[in-house]
Amino acid sequence: PLLTDTGLALGTLCVIDSIPRSLNVQQKAALGVLATSVMRVLKLRQDVKVAVFARAVDMASDGITIASAAAGELTIMYANESFLQLTGYAYVEVMNRPALFPLESTCQEAVHAVLYAETKGKTTTVESQFRRKDGAPRWARVTFVPYVDAKGRLVYLVAVHRDITDVREAETQSQQLYAMKTTMATIAHVVNNFLNSAALYSSMVDAKAQVDPVMQRAFASELEDTRSKLT
Repeated sequence: PLLTDTGLALGTLCVIDSIPRSLNVQQKAALGVLATSVMRVLKLRQDVKVAVFARAVDMASDGITIASAAAGELTIMYANESFLQLTGYAYVEVMNRPALFPLESTCQEAVHAVLYAETKGKTTTVESQFRRKDGAPRWARVTFVPYVDAKGRLVYLVAVHRDITDVREAETQSQQLYAMKTTMATIAHVVNNFLNSAALYSSMVDAKAQVDPVMQRAFASELEDTRSKLT
């Protein structure tokens, strides 16, 4: 049954199949979660402005969740299709999750971002890695947008998730390329210094000039130093 806060039944949420079936305890619980989610979304959309906003959220390319503070704890009451595609989870698996999902609770930066939005009533953004349901690692830029009432109390927390995995990978490749170029430049500098010293030493030997023992030791030391740097 789809019940209002006063216990009025507006309708029912049904699972329909072509043959009779029986639901187990877990399936009944999942159906109950969906029914509760339906009522929370219906209540949210009673306002015409909110209904227009909800339609825009449904069509958004970014993953969006809306968490409610009604139960005293920020839990997800709605997720759009883009969020489900981003995370790989089904709608029923997302409902009643903490507001920072799919970011891990061990990510202190994300925890602080949610707390900041909740207590300060201000928008905040965090970038963090998470894992899809299939275990694949992804990166997301998540913006938490608080919705407060006239008294400044948090009512809803909207989270906008943008997949930035490709951007992060490109940055990593760029950093690796820069590090490689820096290493090659260092190697070239070391080799050039050694070749200059070797050319000078060779010219003195070819000219049968008297080679100072100090220079011999210095050249041997530079040879060893060059070998050490290159390895």
